[in-house]
Amino acid sequence: MKNKIIILLFSILVSNANDDELIYAQKREEILREYEKLELKKQELNSLNNENQKLFAQREAKLLKQEENLNKILLEITQKEQNISKMNEESEQKISKMLAKNEEILKQIKDGNKDKMLEVYTKMKDAKVASVLSQMDDKDAVRILYRLEPKKIAGVMAKLDEKKAALYTDLIKRAVMLDDNASQNNEILNNEQKPSN
Repeated sequence: MKNKIIILLFSILVSNANDDELIYAQKREEILREYEKLELKKQELNSLNNENQKLFAQREAKLLKQEENLNKILLEITQKEQNISKMNEESEQKISKMLAKNEEILKQIKDGNKDKMLEVYTKMKDAKVASVLSQMDDKDAVRILYRLEPKKIAGVMAKLDEKKAALYTDLIKRAVMLDDNASQNNEILNNEQKPSN
């Protein structure tokens, strides 16, 4: 009987061992399948990661190129603004020069006209000058008289009626006083500006 028990135990052990091996084999297969699934998922993740990195690199390159283009455009705009500013300054300088030149020409024309008129009055007879001046505005007449030579002024004043002659004389005195005051003021200013030793 002992033998039977041993055989029975042995057969149970063998049977259990076979069952354990079967379970072990099944578990092993299941683990291998799970491992393969995990490996596939890992490969998929790596593939997705690689794709994402490529897309990121492409986007970054595109953004860098856009930034470079924007910087070029900004530089061009800045240069154009500087050119426009420079052209405006040059234009303003040219306009200022032209205005100054035009004013000088206008002054020369006016002075030339005055000089010509003065020459005309100088060549006219005293009586004719007196007649013309009598019909002019008093201030304009005095301006003309004031610019004539003293000898001519005396001759013209002699031909004017007494009231006009007195008025013109008074106005000429005032003009002379203004000129004298202006000269004195200029002298005072010049003396004040000289450095003291």
